[in-house]
Amino acid sequence: MVTRSAAGLNARIAVASVLLALVVMGAFGLMVSTIQDLRSSSRTALASEQVVATANRLEKLALDLETGQRGYALTGEEAFLAPFRRAAQQVPAVSRRLQQLVRHDPARLDRVRELEARITSYRRDWADPLIAAERRNPHAARHLLSTGRGKQRMDAIRARFSTFVGAEQQLAARHADRSDDGGRGAILIGLGAVGGSALLILVYATYLFRVVTIPVRRVAEGARRLAGGALSTRVPERGVGEVGALAGDFNAMADSLGRQSAQLQRQNAELEAVLDATIDGILMTDAEGTLLFSNKKIERFWSELGLPDEGTIWDRLVRLAQCTTTPDAYYDVFARIAADPRVEVEGAFQLRDSSRSFVAHTAPVGDSGGALAGRIFSIREVTAERQSEEAKDQFVATVSHELRTPLTSIVGFTELLLDPELDEVLPADERRAHLEVVQRNAARLQRLVGDLLFFAQVKSDKLALDVAAVDLVAIANGALDAARPLAVDKKIELRLESSGCVEVDGDGSRLEQLVDNLVSNAVKFTPEGGTIEVAVRADAGDALLAVTDTGIGIPADEVDRLFARFYRASTAISREIQGTGLGLAIARTIAEAHGGTIHVSSTPDRGTTFDVRLPLRRTASAPAASVAQLA
Repeated sequence: MVTRSAAGLNARIAVASVLLALVVMGAFGLMVSTIQDLRSSSRTALASEQVVATANRLEKLALDLETGQRGYALTGEEAFLAPFRRAAQQVPAVSRRLQQLVRHDPARLDRVRELEARITSYRRDWADPLIAAERRNPHAARHLLSTGRGKQRMDAIRARFSTFVGAEQQLAARHADRSDDGGRGAILIGLGAVGGSALLILVYATYLFRVVTIPVRRVAEGARRLAGGALSTRVPERGVGEVGALAGDFNAMADSLGRQSAQLQRQNAELEAVLDATIDGILMTDAEGTLLFSNKKIERFWSELGLPDEGTIWDRLVRLAQCTTTPDAYYDVFARIAADPRVEVEGAFQLRDSSRSFVAHTAPVGDSGGALAGRIFSIREVTAERQSEEAKDQFVATVSHELRTPLTSIVGFTELLLDPELDEVLPADERRAHLEVVQRNAARLQRLVGDLLFFAQVKSDKLALDVAAVDLVAIANGALDAARPLAVDKKIELRLESSGCVEVDGDGSRLEQLVDNLVSNAVKFTPEGGTIEVAVRADAGDALLAVTDTGIGIPADEVDRLFARFYRASTAISREIQGTGLGLAIARTIAEAHGGTIHVSSTPDRGTTFDVRLPLRRTASAPAASVAQLA
């Protein structure tokens, strides 16, 4: 009886043991199966992340193609083609790598091949023709770029990439969820087994949950945040084997995306900088006139005019028209554009208050389908060019007058001298007087031609100085001697104040020209009975030559322009005093060529002083001052 019970107990123990063993073995079998499934899911998720990273790299190369050809088309600079060429070279290899990763999935492989075909088509049908057009006709290339067709094609490619990457991320998330479910199943199986096995299974499942499930969950959550635009998302790189590698690859992918985003932002900033650096103010509007973008140049233009930067372009142009000298011309332009929205208009205008001049241009911008997308406006200031043209016109008129007057005298007196009927009746002293008139006018022409040649030499950097020791006192004496005949005629007193010999290192003939110009100007602009004083002295290591007159003076608002070529003061023009406006410009050029300066101070109706300061010759001495009365 006991034996049977014992046998029955043993059988039960054996059965229980067998059952327990079977349960434990089944539990461990299931655990092994679950672990294998988790590892498979991890490997699949890792492969998906690699596919995402490679797809993002291929998308970045496609964007490099776009930004490179766009930057080159906008600026014409070859440097923008460097990323374009690198991208064109790397696209095939990256595409092959991506195809290798998805080779076991025909549908994914087809999508990758479609992406490659679209990138190839974009380069062949858009980017390469645009670059070729930029080299042949930059204007046509920019017009082609403004149509937006290239951007639309690239947007379509990026949309394909977004769909592809989203699908891969969802695939990774599904495998991560499968891993979670497997972990929880392993825990339930362990709890359903024996107590000891359940404890072991629980410990092991907890371990798996910590080193596998949680990291995979972090990667999945990070992938969702990254897909949502949070490019700074990173996950802790904890875990063993593929789990740790998965976190590392995710962070590498996020770093790559961050670099790509920063590069795109930098390239956009560079393009904006290019627009801001242009000489033109540029803005673009939509078809209704709403502002889409503008560069700093045109924003500064609105600010300088004190015009509000709000409203449509037509509102702004109406306000601008009121600031110009010809507002009615604007309304004519508005009418032309209203009648034909595709008309291209170019015109010039001048601001009423500041007299600044501008050239404006507007042209329609079409979309890829040829429909009117908006208008582009540009404004360029041409005040300096207009002033230069006016100065040239004034110079031609002045030089023509200066040539005509002496030539008329020369021709008239030579005809008189050559008249055979006057040979017998014209006294010798009259002949001499006529010849002196011819000589003076010839000398006047020679000076005019010499002044023009002087500036031609300066402009071509061919002005050479024959440097030697030069006594400024002697040069001042010579200039006053040359001016004495005219001064005597006008009853002008000439005086020289000197401190003995004041020497400088310079070109004697050029310095004579400088002082002659100042003294002859003083005589020209000083009325009868006036005084002209030339002072030469050493001052603080410099030689100072001052020419002071009691003439008509110069208006204060014209002093700053006095040394400009061809400029003549209003006092000279109103009094019809002859001159080309070159003398003072020559004087300043000679002074600066000697390392010196020239300065003017003047009071209208009281007189003017020109101070020339030149480096003093180091061996020069400064004896006691003396005053000489010259006239």
